[in-house]
Amino acid sequence: MYAHLEPQVSGWWSGVLHPMESPDHLLTMLLVGLLGGLAVRAGRSSFTLPAVFVIGLLGWGLIGVGIDRRFDSQPVLYALVAVLTVLLFVNPRFTGIVAPVVVLASGALHGLSHSTDANHAARPVAYAAGFVFTSGLLLAVGAIVGAAIGHAMKARCPATVAARVASLDDRALV
Repeated sequence: MYAHLEPQVSGWWSGVLHPMESPDHLLTMLLVGLLGGLAVRAGRSSFTLPAVFVIGLLGWGLIGVGIDRRFDSQPVLYALVAVLTVLLFVNPRFTGIVAPVVVLASGALHGLSHSTDANHAARPVAYAAGFVFTSGLLLAVGAIVGAAIGHAMKARCPATVAARVASLDDRALV
């Protein structure tokens, strides 16, 4: 199954608007950004998971150009959204390799489905550029919000609060 109907895929604006029109794309990119942002609690960069998603998106998108596939990717994409949602509630210290693998699979599947679109697009490079542009914005927004939440959660951790109070007490003695 195509991610779009052929007449809708015509260039830059089709690519820019698509992630905002499709719930699976919008949810996936925001969830990946949030997961990346929440990873700051484990001392990781907030943009690692979004970068993994873009690598999967572009890598598998380029691999699929020129190949005509007809498969329904929606059930798998929604299953990946469910897995990403569950990962939001797991401490990033315990997600280990699972989160990057799920994010890479999600990016790759999105890339494959959109390379099929690009095969039928009037201006495939403009479409891809618009899609990657909006994807980057959504991933960045999710990562920034997730990092803010992650920093707030880390600051509220009892061990962190106790260490801050102890450091303030030490300063008072000087």
